Amino acid sequence: MADPVRDIIGDYQAFAAQQAERLLTRGIDIRPYPLSHLAFRVPEWDQYLHTRTLLERHAVANRENVWNGRPISLIVPAEPLEVLDGKVVPLPFAAGFNHVDDWVPQRLVTATGPNPLPR
Repeated sequence: MADPVRDIIGDYQAFAAQQAERLLTRGIDIRPYPLSHLAFRVPEWDQYLHTRTLLERHAVANRENVWNGRPISLIVPAEPLEVLDGKVVPLPFAAGFNHVDDWVPQRLVTATGPNPLPR
């Protein structure tokens, strides 16, 4: 069966399993708990826009906001994502698309001077 989300962001099931195993080796067992979300991060603004556009083609909603100075999309896929032995990753909010259209990449000022964010 086709999995367009996997085609876009890669093997999210293996990623979730790897993270669960890493936590378990530290004595944290997440298996009994529901998942709230699955995060996928990209390094550049253009790649963020491209990935967001592709994912929205297979979504019913996107609630976009700014977190720690950069945009974040909370995308609800049209088909649930199953990870960790069949657990479904939910994001329960109303359908629709909401973008932060007025956000622009910022400039960082560091000890060495102003530097643009990586693009």
